[in-house]
This record gives sequence, C-alpha cells and structure tokens, in this order.
Amino acid sequence: MKKTSLFAFLAAAMITLSSCAGTYHLEHSATLNKAEIANYRTFSIAPFEEAARMSKKGKAQLSEDEYNHLANGLRNEMIARGYSEDPASDLKVNFSLFVERNADITTNLYPDYYYGRFGMYHPYAFRRPYTGYTSTRIYKEGIWVINIVAAQNKMLLYSAAVSAEMSPKTLTLKSPDEIAKASAVLFKKFPVKPAKK
Repeated sequence: MKKTSLFAFLAAAMITLSSCAGTYHLEHSATLNKAEIANYRTFSIAPFEEAARMSKKGKAQLSEDEYNHLANGLRNEMIARGYSEDPASDLKVNFSLFVERNADITTNLYPDYYYGRFGMYHPYAFRRPYTGYTSTRIYKEGIWVINIVAAQNKMLLYSAAVSAEMSPKTLTLKSPDEIAKASAVLFKKFPVKPAKK
C-alpha cells in the first residue's frame, strides 16, 4: 500500500510538472546556522543501502531505482552549482519522501431571491435568506525533503521541501526529465546559483 502511494506521488508529481511548472510548490527553503554554503566545494549523496538503514517512520519506501533517479536529480543540481562529488566530501546530501492526506474544503453562499405575487422578482423585499453548500476534495500530497549537512560536525546547513499532488492513475516514475524539473523547483532558493552556460 505504501509502495503504491509512493509510486503515485513520484509519477504524479514529476509528470504533472511537465505540463505546468506551477504544479510543484516550494514548501520551504532555509539556510541554517549562518552557513556559508558557497565556501564548500564537494558533496556526496548517501548510497541506497545506507539510506535504507535510516529511520523509516513516516517515510515512503523507495526501490533502489527510484532512489537513484531522485539522487541523480539532486546530483545534477549540485554539479550545476560548481560542486564536485566526492565520497570524502564536505557536504552530505540526504533526502526523503513523505506522503500526506489533505483536504480542500470550499463553502459557497448565495442569496435566495424572493419571488412575490404573480412570480415577480423582488431581490430586496423582506428578509434575504442565504443558501449554502460545502464541497470537500480529499487528495494525497507527496513531499520531497532534502537536508544538506556539514560532514565534519554533522551540522544542518540547508533544508528545502517541495510538494505535489498525487495522481492515483499513474503508478511509476521513469523520466529523468521530470525529476530534473522537480529538482529545479527544490533548489530554486538555494544560496548558490547555477553557473551560466
């Protein structure tokens, strides 16, 4: 069940982004502990085996292929900003996926107009009662979170999260292009900008 939800998030979030960049929402982006991230030169991303051993509470379960696709999206963003990948790196990049259930509740009110004798319309006669209705749409939202940590002292330097609504119709994610678009949103406010080509 959780795996299906994850697949749905991955596919919906990334594929929907291709048709409209506004589908992804940068939930938060913050540089922490007065970090000078531009002073660092190297990074590494935890391999799948290491990430699989980390706490799983609340996290979506990823296959190795899914994990590597997402890691490649982050890797490309870091390289575009002048960082080089090195196992003995200055920065460690960690990421997780979470799935949440949300609801949109909409209430609409409109006036009941009074029709008097002979069916004539009297909008301001007597009292003006209102009729209303409420609609509720329940959906699942996937949230992709990254944390960048200083390797030397394990201090959290940067954190960001991007969200997208999941589609129940799409169950797999195969397109690196869609992951690249999602990664671009995730790194939108990263303090180091990509090098101009």
